[in-house]
Amino acid sequence: MTRSAAFGVLRDACDIVPLLVGHYLRAGFDHVHIIDDGSTDGGGDVLDEAASLCPRLTVTHVESRVFEQERIINDAAVLLQSRGYDLLVPFDADEFWMIDAPSLGRELAKDGNARVLHGRWTNFVQSRDAYEGSANFDSVRFRVPEGEGATRAEVEALLRGFVEVQLRKVAVYGLGPIAFALGQHRLVQGPSTNYPAEFEIFHLPLRRRAEIERRGHDFEARRRPLRAGENRSWQSLFFADVLRRDGGEELWAANSASSGGTLQLRGDCRRLVPDWRFRLMAQAALRCFDAETRGAA
Repeated sequence: MTRSAAFGVLRDACDIVPLLVGHYLRAGFDHVHIIDDGSTDGGGDVLDEAASLCPRLTVTHVESRVFEQERIINDAAVLLQSRGYDLLVPFDADEFWMIDAPSLGRELAKDGNARVLHGRWTNFVQSRDAYEGSANFDSVRFRVPEGEGATRAEVEALLRGFVEVQLRKVAVYGLGPIAFALGQHRLVQGPSTNYPAEFEIFHLPLRRRAEIERRGHDFEARRRPLRAGENRSWQSLFFADVLRRDGGEELWAANSASSGGTLQLRGDCRRLVPDWRFRLMAQAALRCFDAETRGAA
């Protein structure tokens, strides 16, 4: 019988903890494991309280001056495998794999062969008036059109939005040795046989205006010491450069949805696609979190 676990690293993401945890619990994972990476916004306390009330949730804490994402994720994968979890789905704080874990687990268990699972981002866009405070997920009403993702050069020139970058992620089934590359975009070690279908990942790159400062200041300061080349973790470097130049207002306009559903790019507007699925997912996830941790009906 397949045992499934979803796991990820969070830092200063108090406002999104109920949404993330609720989503993966509602998806039917046997276990959700969160590594709190030195949060200072109370997120670690929220996680600890939730874990004390929900048997399917565990939380560990790490403290580091740099963001050792690759090591933390792979240590967690080894830990979960040692506890018998063979379907492992890693996620970032802005990623929501659209998986029915029990159904998928039953299918994978039929032949028991190890598999690599691939997911692709569907990029949702926050409303332009979402500035400070807790993120309002009800205001997420648009997504980026399908098609070729934005390049780094296009993003840096504000010809395309950062929210238009398109990447894929991997998960894994099996108990053999595995290792995820930085960002979970591929496996460094593990099975080579692909699961035949690709999964959709709801992705909300910027959940509020304040995320620009967080990425440009905290993210970049913790990633800079580990950067092996200019293309590694370029996103936080880009945000830091923008903040030094103009404070980020033009960047926010290029990466948030106007009331009419457009990105305000340099010299152009890009029309977004109306899509209420993130909002509906968020509502269901928050209800699940409430029921699992507070005994709500």
